[in-house]
Amino acid sequence: MAARRANVGRWALGRIDHASAGLTFLLELLPASERVRVDGEESQFLRDHGREALLLACRGLCKYVDLQVHAT
Repeated sequence: MAARRANVGRWALGRIDHASAGLTFLLELLPASERVRVDGEESQFLRDHGREALLLACRGLCKYVDLQVHAT
């Protein structure tokens, strides 16, 4: 039983690690999209719905990490 619980904890930590990497990537995209909006051409812009989708994805990954933390 203890070995199974240890495996579940390791899996949860692995999922947390992957979700954190995804979250970091998404959070790096937000300021990059703003720089393109300010300095780029209009054809390169990420429209409002695109930025909202990035924020929604960030929120979703944060919630997933929270669930995984409580699973350990």
